Amino acid sequence: MNSKVYIFLSIATYVRLPYYLRHISILLLKNVIICHVFKFDRSLFVILCD
Repeated sequence: MNSKVYIFLSIATYVRLPYYLRHISILLLKNVIICHVFKFDRSLFVILCD
């Protein structure tokens, strides 16, 4: 019983993992783009990139 639950959870995790990774990478990419766009404003740059 425990092994079946463990296998099910591991499969569910592996299925969801790419979605989480894609979401995180999109957030990081947005943050980098925003930082480059607002680089001229040092205070805003510090707030966004800290």
